[in-house]
Amino acid sequence: MPELTIPNTTIKIDNPTYNFIEHLDSNNRILFSGTFGIGKTFFLKHFFEIPEIKEKYNVFHLFPINYQIASNEDIFELVKYDILTQLLNFNWIKINNKQFSKLLVAQSYLLNNGVNIASKIMKCIPIIDKVGKAIETFTNIHKDFVEYNNRINENDTTLIADFFAHFGQKKGSVHEFDVISELISDNLANCNDGIEEEKHRENVLIIDDLDRIDPEHIFRLLNVFSAHTDRGDGTNKFGYDKIIFVCDVQNIRNIFAAKYGQHTDFSGYIDKFYTSEIFYFDNKDAIFEYVREIMSKHIHIAKNHLNGFLYYEVESIRDILFMFIDGGVFNLRQLFSNVTDLKNKKQKTGTIKYYYYCGYSIIVTCLKILGGQKDVLLNAVKNASLPMDYEYHNIHIDQIITLLLPISIDDFLTKAKNNETCFFRKNGIDIEFKLKIEHSGSIRNGAIYAEPVTPIPNDFNTLQAIFIEAINILDNKGFLN
Repeated sequence: MPELTIPNTTIKIDNPTYNFIEHLDSNNRILFSGTFGIGKTFFLKHFFEIPEIKEKYNVFHLFPINYQIASNEDIFELVKYDILTQLLNFNWIKINNKQFSKLLVAQSYLLNNGVNIASKIMKCIPIIDKVGKAIETFTNIHKDFVEYNNRINENDTTLIADFFAHFGQKKGSVHEFDVISELISDNLANCNDGIEEEKHRENVLIIDDLDRIDPEHIFRLLNVFSAHTDRGDGTNKFGYDKIIFVCDVQNIRNIFAAKYGQHTDFSGYIDKFYTSEIFYFDNKDAIFEYVREIMSKHIHIAKNHLNGFLYYEVESIRDILFMFIDGGVFNLRQLFSNVTDLKNKKQKTGTIKYYYYCGYSIIVTCLKILGGQKDVLLNAVKNASLPMDYEYHNIHIDQIITLLLPISIDDFLTKAKNNETCFFRKNGIDIEFKLKIEHSGSIRNGAIYAEPVTPIPNDFNTLQAIFIEAINILDNKGFLN
């Protein structure tokens, strides 16, 4: 495969690019699947901007989730609206203004309005005997002619054409192909007019965020686009060369089961939306690398006491973000807008009764990175997982636990001064520890952490349970508002 001029994007896309090129070349219907937040849209946007790719394809990228449509609207009409808009941007729309001769127009007018014209003319003639009878006779002759003409011209082909035309014009039908659909199809077919054959581009339609719209609209779109496929001629709706559905196929599977029942054959339904196999997109390594680079800068700044964090707080936040990314609960939008500006996410939180809780600071920072909703943070912790790659698997679970444990103790100062043993006993977890105060950096009264009396279980389930308990304790005390 020839070298590509891959842009230097914020998140590197080198690895999945070459895999997707091969898949795109050999498939006309593509189900592009990846977990939430993994950067599917980010990748596709930059992929089709690669010069060697851009010169091969005209891309129509649609986002049905942006329609926010009312329940009685047809999502497919909005899809056509967006396609037409992009066709206009390409300057491909050709308006067909046919000029007809006056004679032809006159003939058509007489053919369709002959009875009315004759009646009006005869009413203008001076009194003639039996004029009314003449008009009636003329009307009957015309009626007989029309019936005769219909019998002569009506055959099986006409009946079939009318039948198909009826369903083609019917809104809501999966076989819908009205005048706008025909206009789109015709203009897509003309996209390479006047262009040398070796420079012809294929038309690609991308339907993004498919699994994030209302279930009724998901299957409406899928069923409409599958209608051509079901004909067996291999064509795509509107005549697109390639159609890409972007989603998490597991989400579609769950929605399908909820709508049609657990025992309904999903595989038999979904396989018509891809030519050979589902393309599973995974760019976690590049996202991990980006997080590691940016958090390394934050750690360096913290070691110089310039951002209000202790350096090991930032290390713990970095490790938590790794787990969020691996669990598919953290998206690139949050990463770009919130992680780069870590200092402002802290906003002087962490202090309770004049003493500084690192665990409190960590939880509030993670909460704000994810958008500020407690339920979102809880869901993120519940669905987080340890990265399998060893390079990112070396997460300091024990460090995070020692910073979170003090939140579970109320009278910490007395227990700390008396060197008392504290306990965390919940969900089958039994941990003994003592509270310590470290005077470090810019923390005026010292930072509290837990020193284990017995070894802390260095496993993810223990961390997850303690993390959830700490979130709920802070929320009950009103510290997460």
